[in-house]
Amino acid sequence: MRISLGNRFALLVAAVLLSVLGTVSYLLVLSQRDKFLEVMGGASAIGVDLLALQIERTMARSPDDPLAELDQILSEGARTGPTRRLLLIDGDARIIRAPAGDGAVGDTLPPIYRELVREARGTDRAIGRQAGEGRGFVTIRALHNGAACVSCHEGEPGPLGYLAMDVSLATAWDFVRGQAGVMIAATAAAALLVSILLYVVARTWVIQPIDRLREALTAVEVGLADVHVDARRGVPELRRVAVAFNAMSDRLSAARRAVEHAHVGEHVAANRALSLNTLASVLAHELRNPMSGISIALDTLARDLPADHPDQEVIQQAQHQLDRVNRELDDLLAYARPPRAETRAETDMGLLARRTAAFSRPTARSLGVELEVVVDGDQAAWVHAEVDRLEQVLLNLIQNAIHSVSESDQPGGTVRVTVRSDGRARVCIAVEDDGPGIPDELRERIFEPFYTTRKQGTGLGLSLARRIVEYHGGQLQVGRSSGLGGACFTVCLPRIEAPA
Repeated sequence: MRISLGNRFALLVAAVLLSVLGTVSYLLVLSQRDKFLEVMGGASAIGVDLLALQIERTMARSPDDPLAELDQILSEGARTGPTRRLLLIDGDARIIRAPAGDGAVGDTLPPIYRELVREARGTDRAIGRQAGEGRGFVTIRALHNGAACVSCHEGEPGPLGYLAMDVSLATAWDFVRGQAGVMIAATAAAALLVSILLYVVARTWVIQPIDRLREALTAVEVGLADVHVDARRGVPELRRVAVAFNAMSDRLSAARRAVEHAHVGEHVAANRALSLNTLASVLAHELRNPMSGISIALDTLARDLPADHPDQEVIQQAQHQLDRVNRELDDLLAYARPPRAETRAETDMGLLARRTAAFSRPTARSLGVELEVVVDGDQAAWVHAEVDRLEQVLLNLIQNAIHSVSESDQPGGTVRVTVRSDGRARVCIAVEDDGPGIPDELRERIFEPFYTTRKQGTGLGLSLARRIVEYHGGQLQVGRSSGLGGACFTVCLPRIEAPA
């Protein structure tokens, strides 16, 4: 059987209170008992002294019947309060005189009487307790041979006898036990009331907030979103825990929505890529073969016609248009083709930048554009990459920059390719120009598939470039060149150590 947190707390509080209050009550009862015994001992001593004094005065008057007077004193004293019996004994603890029914003359009393008689010889009075709870006190008082006793007891050494008073504590012990029972009952009742009060307070300020927090954690565990707990109830520490839980729940809900959105986006992107791959394959199959036939036919016509024939120019224009369509089909196929990790290799980005710029330099020279390559040689610029794909990215960025500068109103222009390490274990290649730049509102749209600002082109170049860079674990960003003032496209990739 499982016991709830509240019941466990109540039982714990009750057990602690009962233990503490019970211990305190027991110590108080012991203290009161000791004080009671001390008071009763003092009262017994006073009582035996008064009776001894009464006997000595009575005997000093020389009554006609001294034994009758002595018996009367002993009988009346034995009936006083808790006195059980009053005896006159000798030095060997044998009865000399006793009221009727309290013993016969010559009877020997228990050893405690003999011990107290020996003690009373030197101190005149001795007090002792009989064994067993409730038995009582025994008080011995020496009766000395005074001046009034010489006429009858002349020449007797030491005390003439001893007055022994036996005081019963049975009634007193019954009273003490009754008081102890009342105290224990009161202690238990107080412990119960305090336990109930503490339980109510703890349930309101501790247990209920913890239960609400536990239920909320269970709800989060089973997958519920936007779960909150009341942070206005409970002790300050639990309120702080509730606030922290609500903040955690909000972050989890936001993360879950982001994951769901990303999952939907990835699903849509995957479907789009699959559709595009299918479309590219169909186009490659349906268009490449007819275009190859057209190209062969144009080559045949060009060979059959004289070199100065007017139709030669028309044939060249048709060949140029076929080449442009082929390039656009290549872009489409490259965008749809998935990357291949097995073709990656250690690549020197400085060397790749110089080689790619060399491919583009004739085009730049023909358009009057100066193409510069700057490689920071202080740090290694090696990456792990698919070389053909990165070369495709860099070539696309350089060609875009050359055409952007050449189409501006200013003659000439400059395109600069810079390779450097950014100090964060990355290699960055910046392609910047002094052209008109990219407007802020278009800096994200230009990376969308099929979006282009040029009269010719598929709009897949930059989208494909970003896709390739991100596949390599890098970033492709666009901004404004701080040195040349035009557009600046920056590719950053994880750097590796130079191969030995």
